[in-house]
Amino acid sequence: MLNSYLRETKGQLHRFSSSPHTSSHTFNFISGNQAADTDSIVSALVLAFTMSKSKSQTHKSLKSIPIHIPILSLHATDLALRPDTSHLLSLAKIDTSSLTFMDDPLASNNFAFATSITLTDHNTLNSNIDASKVVEIIDHHKDDGNHDNVKGKLRDIAFDASNSKALVGSCCTQVAERYLDDVSPFDHDESIALLLLGTILLDTMNMSPTAGKGTLRDQAAITRLSKLIPKSVSPTELYDELNSAKFSRIFWEGLSLYDCLRLDYKTFEGEGGGKKFGLSSVLLPIDVMMRGAEEVKVDMEKFMNEKGVNFLGVMSMVVGEETETETKTKTKRTMLLVGEDEDVTRCNNFLLEQGEFEQGEKINNGFTFLHQRNVKMSRKQVAPLLMSCFKK
Repeated sequence: MLNSYLRETKGQLHRFSSSPHTSSHTFNFISGNQAADTDSIVSALVLAFTMSKSKSQTHKSLKSIPIHIPILSLHATDLALRPDTSHLLSLAKIDTSSLTFMDDPLASNNFAFATSITLTDHNTLNSNIDASKVVEIIDHHKDDGNHDNVKGKLRDIAFDASNSKALVGSCCTQVAERYLDDVSPFDHDESIALLLLGTILLDTMNMSPTAGKGTLRDQAAITRLSKLIPKSVSPTELYDELNSAKFSRIFWEGLSLYDCLRLDYKTFEGEGGGKKFGLSSVLLPIDVMMRGAEEVKVDMEKFMNEKGVNFLGVMSMVVGEETETETKTKTKRTMLLVGEDEDVTRCNNFLLEQGEFEQGEKINNGFTFLHQRNVKMSRKQVAPLLMSCFKK
């Protein structure tokens, strides 16, 4: 059912592209965040389907009911850099040729013609497209306060700013709630349930109390979705497969430093229009990531120049390492700060003052390491800290 929808809407976009000025169609593009992880990709795909089948009309302000098209925020060739996403799409039997990627001329040539844009898994449009076209937001990150024309139920941001905590572990939980409540059971689909369930399990680390990512809403969604997937699929085995693909040491060690940095990267801006900076998340020890690069500093600076930033934080998360004194597995998080000495020192000291980090190795020429005490803090919590540090 989802495959049919994706093929149909991509065909409609293709026909529109051939004669945009004679078409009566309007389009609502659904777009995930720039990191284009599994949550962003799946939430965009399923939300588009949900909007098309919804029993309630959320877009009453639009002159006509639009065609909802998910645009994936990555190049088609980069899907291979996301083994967990690729594996989940394969398990759900999704035809990847029916997907529309950002480098597809159908997307790049027609974004300007979109009547409206819906954001999933982020709340600020990272594009030179008219920001007033954003009509709906579904997200679980800190509200940047942009797109103030989007209000009420159309601004569904599940994040408690008072304690910097996401109210759901996965944006797909929010999408699942809407899919399960707004779409007729006749239009429920095993492949959609599998996509949503797999993503929520990944994001909450199978509701691990140690990880501290899952919430009661996530658990409720998991329970409901588990009843809709094929009986041959075990949620625990599904999680284990996806998690193994995501954290595969063989995969990560086979990447160049450049690919490690760009695989899960986001650009942020200090509060009040302050300094721009970047944050990359990697699933490999930082020293191992840097080992294969001949000129680490040069490669880092090249990457930052490409992204238009001169400060970069690299957040490393490694799961399942054993210490010499303990046999139980542990999660370790470390952070590398890269940039001009003044910025690195400022950020280093600021993070230490928050009490969640401790000093690691200091390296001259704009490098320093920090060890993260609270391993439950992800980029969702660290980014707001740096936005405060680099405020105008």
